[in-house]
Amino acid sequence: MSVAMLSGCASGSGIPAIHQQAQEEDRWPGDQALLSDSGMAVDTSRLLASHNDLDYYVTTSEDQKMACLFKFEHADPSEGAMGGCGGLGGTDFIVEFSTPEGHTALVRNDAEIRNYESEGWQQIHENIFIKGP
Repeated sequence: MSVAMLSGCASGSGIPAIHQQAQEEDRWPGDQALLSDSGMAVDTSRLLASHNDLDYYVTTSEDQKMACLFKFEHADPSEGAMGGCGGLGGTDFIVEFSTPEGHTALVRNDAEIRNYESEGWQQIHENIFIKGP
């Protein structure tokens, strides 16, 4: 991701949704083995956004040092997920992953990001940016 990012005051995980009470829609839609293989706790799953027939879920490790972002087909989440994981340190950028359909990035909500539109990125949630292929 070549988007210019400037740090603001960093506190917590930078992903407010993981600190909120889980709702029914936050329930992990995929195979729980995917989470355990990633070292993530199933009860930390939160639906962050639905966009263009895709649902974006974030999960964290028990110690909240790592976070993963996964995207599922809204119509058939059993088809599997694409995603990536990264550290929840003080950096603005947590993880980026690519698929044939494009790029997806998980960022801190307090990140100050510039030039993302000119580089083709679209913000679909305070923590998620997407970009076409």
